[in-house]
Amino acid sequence: RMNTQWLDFLESMQSIQVDSNCPVIYPINNLGVLRVSDLDSSKFLQGQLTCDIETLTQDNNYFTAICNHQGKVISTLLICKQATDFLILLPLSLLEMVQQKLKRYILRSKVVLENISSKICIAGLNNLPQNFSADNKYKIIKLPVASAGYLVLAEVQTSIDLWQELIQTQDYFPQTADFWELLTLKAGIAWLTPQTSEQYIPQILNIDTLGGISFTKGCYTGQEIVARTHYLGKNKRSLLVAHTLENNVQSMDAIINADGNKVGEVLDVYCQAQQTNLLLVMQTDIELTSLLLAKSETQIIIDNA
Repeated sequence: RMNTQWLDFLESMQSIQVDSNCPVIYPINNLGVLRVSDLDSSKFLQGQLTCDIETLTQDNNYFTAICNHQGKVISTLLICKQATDFLILLPLSLLEMVQQKLKRYILRSKVVLENISSKICIAGLNNLPQNFSADNKYKIIKLPVASAGYLVLAEVQTSIDLWQELIQTQDYFPQTADFWELLTLKAGIAWLTPQTSEQYIPQILNIDTLGGISFTKGCYTGQEIVARTHYLGKNKRSLLVAHTLENNVQSMDAIINADGNKVGEVLDVYCQAQQTNLLLVMQTDIELTSLLLAKSETQIIIDNA
C-alpha cells in the first residue's frame, strides 16, 4: 500500500489543467516498489529478468520484464540500482504475485526481497527543472521514451518537500495520476494488469525496442522462447497507439477488420471527454488505414497511421 501521509498530502493538492508543454508534476499511484538486496541479488535477478543486470549502473535503468517458463510476460517493470540494492517498480496489482514468484527461486541464495511501497513515494515530471540534482535524496529514473518524462523516488517527507518546492519556486503545475496514465499510454509503454498478465511475449510489448531484452547474457526464466522468437523472426504482433470517439471499449476487447476477422485486441484504455485513447496489440501485417472495429462496431483510428 502507498503511504497514508503521502496520500493525504496528494488529496490536499488541486490539479490545474494546463498545456502539455508546461512543466508539470504528478503522483504515480499505480506502481509499487520492490527492493532486492544482499550478496547474491545481482546474480539472482540476472536469472529472472530479460535485461542484462550486469550492465545496470547508478546512472541507467531498464524497462524490462519478468516471464514465466513459456516466455509470457508476468509483469513489465522498471529496474534501477541504488547503491548496492536494486529497486523494481511495477504495477501494485501484480506486485504480490511477482514477489511470491521471486521468493520461490531464492532457495539458498543470499537475497532479500522487501516491498517498500509504503516507504517510497513516486512522483512524475514531464521534464526536469534546471540544475536539478539527485543530491542523494532522490532517485531519478528517465523513462524509456523521451516524451514520457521522468520518475522521482524519495522518502515521504522529501517527496512532499520536492512537490511544494517545484510548485512554489519552479512554476510547476500539479496534475493528477491520470496525467501519467495518458502520458505513458501515448508513449506506447505497456503496464500489465492481472487480466493481461502472462498473455504476451516481451517482443509483442516492444520491450526489445525499448532496450529491455538482452540476447547475449545467457539463461533466464522464459529465455528459450524469447530468443527463438528473436532469431527466427516469428513475432507477428506489436503495440500500436490508437483512439476512438466512443467510450465503450475495454481492455482485452477484440479488434476486427472489415471482413470480420480478429486482427488484434485492446491492451490498455484511457477515457477522455472527447475520445478514448487505446494501446493495442495488433498483427504486424494489417493495413493501418483500413477499417478496424472494436466492441459494438466502434471504429478504431490508428494514431500516426
